[in-house]
Amino acid sequence: MSRYIAGRVLQLVPLLIAVVVISFAIVHLAPGDPATVLAGPTATNEYIEEVRVRYGLDQSTLQQFLDYVGQLVRLDLGQSFSTNQPVLEVLLSRLPATLLLIVASELLGLVLGMVLGTMAAQRWGSPADRLISGGSLALASMPVFWLGMLLILLFSVQWQLLPSSGMSDPFVEPGTWAAFEDLLKHLLLPVVTLTAAWTLPTYLRITRAGVLQSAREDFVRTARAKGASETRVYFAHALRTARLPVITLAGLNFGLAVTGAVLTETLFGWPGVGQTLNQAILSRDYPLMMGIFLLAGVGVAVANLVTDVVNAFLDPRVSIR
Repeated sequence: MSRYIAGRVLQLVPLLIAVVVISFAIVHLAPGDPATVLAGPTATNEYIEEVRVRYGLDQSTLQQFLDYVGQLVRLDLGQSFSTNQPVLEVLLSRLPATLLLIVASELLGLVLGMVLGTMAAQRWGSPADRLISGGSLALASMPVFWLGMLLILLFSVQWQLLPSSGMSDPFVEPGTWAAFEDLLKHLLLPVVTLTAAWTLPTYLRITRAGVLQSAREDFVRTARAKGASETRVYFAHALRTARLPVITLAGLNFGLAVTGAVLTETLFGWPGVGQTLNQAILSRDYPLMMGIFLLAGVGVAVANLVTDVVNAFLDPRVSIR
């Protein structure tokens, strides 16, 4: 097992190198001049050139890349153009909010997806199966921002039950039970939006397909022949085999959920990395954008590593292969 984990860790090195190169290329090939944006709409050509020199944008793309790699070796992600703060400091201040949102939506989507997917497989071809599968497809086809605006319209504007933006109420004293309740209220709509439009439909469909396939295996027929109830057959036996692809997908989806978090955080004013990325793109903040892309790449790589290790523990044949 230790050799398997060491091998998987070594495989992360070329992946992270590729993330650095690709993120740098995407940011620097994007249209727009950050010096013009930073200087302002009324700036003269001389001042724009001064800004370009100040931030090293007058150098060749290759030289900028070499300088950036040198910074990364020193664990320095650079200085944000728009805030003049270290990029690492900005990311560390915004990362907890994003992790809270993504982890909550992933766990909720994973649990509901596996339960509903197994229920749909157990009732294959029935009205309940068609309702669950059809609802999953309907949610998957909804854009995140559209579903979020619909929830805001209903729960914040129409019924005034939940806050529509932010992470906390400034009038609530921090560190109290009231502050925790306030956080849950602010978290509910973003989590439901990201779960319903991003995580739940995917896990539900994968679970349903895996359970249907497992239900045809000999060990499931044996359990049924021994008198196990249908619920136990599907949830205790068929789901046990079908869970491995779902867990693998969860690792991939954890990093990719940053994409959905960008829209969700922007829509709900959630102070996380996704909202910061949107602001960085609008202001052409190269260091901040590259730092966020690198963070997302590291997140995907680490999530995949953890997923592989968990799968190896659940099924030792994985490490043998």
